[in-house]
Amino acid sequence: MFDEAKSSNLATNLEERFSYMTIAPYILNHLPPLALEDSLAQALDLPTDVAPSHRAVVSQGVWQGNMSMADVEELSPATQVQELRMDLENFHLSPNANLMEAVKAFQSYEANYIPVVLPENGHFVGYILQEDIFNALCEMPLFSEEGIWINLRVPTQDFSLSEITQITEVNNAKLYAAFVSHLGEESVEIALKIKPERLSEVVAAYERYGYMVSYEAGASERADEMRERYNQLIRFLNV
Repeated sequence: MFDEAKSSNLATNLEERFSYMTIAPYILNHLPPLALEDSLAQALDLPTDVAPSHRAVVSQGVWQGNMSMADVEELSPATQVQELRMDLENFHLSPNANLMEAVKAFQSYEANYIPVVLPENGHFVGYILQEDIFNALCEMPLFSEEGIWINLRVPTQDFSLSEITQITEVNNAKLYAAFVSHLGEESVEIALKIKPERLSEVVAAYERYGYMVSYEAGASERADEMRERYNQLIRFLNV
């Protein structure tokens, strides 16, 4: 019998960790916002290494909305931003927003650029980029620490995150991350990142409790693998 009260709820812990980490250190202002009087030619004049999905529009320092770069590429370069004022998109974050809110905003608005605005007066502070937030998440132990990713599958009615946690800890393995990568009517798949003393013992323990186990040994992960783990985490957070 596993003690639910004593076992850590990793789903909640992950959300709490996001909540304590604000976007403030990642606010940029290298790319200036657009003024209503600017032309689309100015809006599209970007450094070669910058490809924002949107650009903030301001008037006397006050944020007015976001212009989608995809929507303006086929318009006349002489068109002024103010002519598209009714088409500006309405999303932003405050400087005190946390990484959880940033992740959700990037997904919800299909953007890689989000303006940061002071809630008390609407003044534009800067912006954050999806890649910077992704890199910040990759510094967390679930990405940065050496370990092995293990995939477990179990019937949906038998799924217990606390049981998985306790099996892992009892067998002298460090558990860096655990989240649901697939939730179906018949089965659940759980992605774990662990650092075991003896991998075979941990795997055998999971199997004794009815879990189907698959894994790839190796400490390092390629960038595309890390991106997939990031996407799995997004799905876990129900974005």
